[in-house]
Amino acid sequence: MPESNTHFIRPKYLTEEYFTKMRQVRDLVHVMTGMLQVPDETPSSARAKLRNLSPDDLHHLAKFAAVSTVYLLIKEIGEPAVPGLLIRLRDSDSVEERVAIMKLLGEFRASVARSLLQKLATDANPDIQKHAQQTLQLLDK
Repeated sequence: MPESNTHFIRPKYLTEEYFTKMRQVRDLVHVMTGMLQVPDETPSSARAKLRNLSPDDLHHLAKFAAVSTVYLLIKEIGEPAVPGLLIRLRDSDSVEERVAIMKLLGEFRASVARSLLQKLATDANPDIQKHAQQTLQLLDK
């Protein structure tokens, strides 16, 4: 009987470049949180580099969403982090990580809704203004 192919087939996106970027983000997170010391790198410089990651690389940062300092950093980044959070939520096996990501997504959803309502509260249509202002008052309770 011929042997069946049971080897792991790496998805196309898992390239060496992907793993290199993942390791870089991991090291920056460890420097930022004080778990790693690297010459010429401080926690604040690592934080600045993480804050300026391209949207395509934010899913690497989302892997560390359960770490409180990273959670706050992702919260600061805001909406640009959402696609990366969704990718990580889909791919993660860690319950702690998935809970942190879901919490962040819920907070982002609320802030996006609030900003849209604030724009609608100044709409030219008085009915839209009225309903947007009433909804904002309900959110503030």
